[in-house]
Amino acid sequence: MSRLLQYGCALLAFGVCWLIQRRLSRRRYDLDKLPFVRFEENDTPERYVADSRSVLHSGYVQYLKNGIPFRMRNPVDPDHPQVILPFKYLNEVKMAPESVMSFQRFSRQAFLLDYINAPKPTAMAPHIVRGDLNKHLGMQWYVIWFFSVGDCSVAYSRWRPDWTPFQPYFLFAHTVARVTSMALASPELSANEEWRNIMVTSTITLMQTAQEVRRKYPRHWRWVVPWVEPGAKRIYEIRKRCAELLAPSYQNRLARMASNEKPLVDGIQWLMSTVPDGKKGLLEIADEQLFLSMASIHSSSASTLSFVYDLMDRPELMDEILQEIRSVRGAKNGSSEWTKRDLDQLVKLDSFMKESQRYYPVGLVTVQRSNLRPYTFSDGLTIPANTQCCFLNYELNHDPEVYEDPETFDAYRFLRLRETGDPHKHHFAYVSEDSINFGAGTYSCPGRHFAGNEIKLILCELLLGYEMKWPEGGSRPPTMYRDFSSNPDPGVDILFRERKC
Repeated sequence: MSRLLQYGCALLAFGVCWLIQRRLSRRRYDLDKLPFVRFEENDTPERYVADSRSVLHSGYVQYLKNGIPFRMRNPVDPDHPQVILPFKYLNEVKMAPESVMSFQRFSRQAFLLDYINAPKPTAMAPHIVRGDLNKHLGMQWYVIWFFSVGDCSVAYSRWRPDWTPFQPYFLFAHTVARVTSMALASPELSANEEWRNIMVTSTITLMQTAQEVRRKYPRHWRWVVPWVEPGAKRIYEIRKRCAELLAPSYQNRLARMASNEKPLVDGIQWLMSTVPDGKKGLLEIADEQLFLSMASIHSSSASTLSFVYDLMDRPELMDEILQEIRSVRGAKNGSSEWTKRDLDQLVKLDSFMKESQRYYPVGLVTVQRSNLRPYTFSDGLTIPANTQCCFLNYELNHDPEVYEDPETFDAYRFLRLRETGDPHKHHFAYVSEDSINFGAGTYSCPGRHFAGNEIKLILCELLLGYEMKWPEGGSRPPTMYRDFSSNPDPGVDILFRERKC
């Protein structure tokens, strides 16, 4: 009897394994049956890093336009399958909770955060930006304006009075770092040059380390990286130093909480308030600050540089926008302070920024997710766990079925849409199913309104105070593409001088 029972148990176990294997095979087949888009010649990993845009365009025309997802070699994370989804799936993906379709998991996989001693994304940083920052933005506006103008004035003073060649990317980055630290860290840290330098350079260190680890370490050996890879050790030291710099602000807020004083209005206080007793660990808060810098500083700086390049290619447009800025400022009865309401009146500048972002988005894809478990869409398509999926914002932005004459740079395209339709739509930070540069749904960029106004302040002070032009024969340099990213070339000289009238 016992032998029969053993045979029965073995048969049952075999049956369960067979059913599991069959189910997994069916799910795998759902992925395998999707078309795989590749280069017809020279289909090497290196080419995907340098020219993914060509594959994405081919897949968009052949498949996505017909509502069919496609697969391709993953240029960012070769360890996980990459599926590009048509927009009929956008609503399902954007509405899926983090526990199902995860941006945090995608970030950890794509940038090897679990191996390189990097800070990990959590729900806390987006929470304080979406809730606390946006709620208190009016209270902080004077401080944001003051530091934007102050940084611009001091930094740009090197350009007067004669034409001076300069590459402004890192100037923009340090300005953004100061303003972001003021709003999302503390006044003390915003004024600390070492802190600002770390905020600017840490993202570069992280990206370079992740690329080096992929190049040097097979997947099964990456567990040794935290102890042997110089870049990973450097990231750990950066995190420790951030905590040391943050400690005085942290202790100050703990003391205020202990004595029941009114909480300060800044990012450190907001992060501490995410736990009931306010005792969120110092290293945790430092990590949240680092992740906030990674998510904001270089994207805003690259966008600012891209806008400057587009203005310089169109001197007449630059003059029109300058006149709008002067008109709004002239109506302020001599006050030099910019308010949020003032910036809302810069409708030409806003439309230009949105058109520049449409034409030259900072990134070829958006709404990037990795699913934590097998996921079945409403039409029956099933993808296995750890599949990375995304949508093509560059192709959407240049689709003639979405935008009229998309290859023409039309600075007032979105202004006309606001004037002839809903005036609350089509502004720079607006997201919709045909405008997904900032993502979509609940997990769209929570700081996009802050970033847009921050960039407007920088551009206003720059245009009011200084003239810009290309060196003789110059124009916007070719966009730099790497895997799914696209950025303006920061290594190009621009001529600046103090504006004389």
